Amino acid sequence: MSSFFLQVFREVAASCRTPRVGFGRETAGDIGDALADVDCNVGLMLDALDRLGVAGNTIFIWCADNGAEQRRPWRGSAGPWSGFYNIVMEGGIRTPCIIRWPGRFPAGLVSNEIVHQVDFFSTLAAALGADIVPKDRAKVR
Repeated sequence: MSSFFLQVFREVAASCRTPRVGFGRETAGDIGDALADVDCNVGLMLDALDRLGVAGNTIFIWCADNGAEQRRPWRGSAGPWSGFYNIVMEGGIRTPCIIRWPGRFPAGLVSNEIVHQVDFFSTLAAALGADIVPKDRAKVR
């Protein structure tokens, strides 16, 4: 199979939309059901990578885009960090991020480094040795 790039956005948890039929068993209410729906879909994608035989050569990244909202109806907590949703403080940008990169990151590795999705393109390009600097632009001095 050729290389490919797939980026999937799920706004279910952020907008608290009704989860798909079959997700109504969680004890955390609508948000718990929505997260169970997201979790199921991530599992389906990982299973598909295994089934296609490309899991060992695939970088899989799952992350949230912002911190807790701290307002009704969702609320939440940024834990010990200052800031929250839409605030560029650690509590607004420190979110869960899971990266599976076989042969590069050992399973179970935990890091407390800050990672944000706006950095993925340039970070991955550098890690893969790709030169992404445009050659058709004038240098700014």
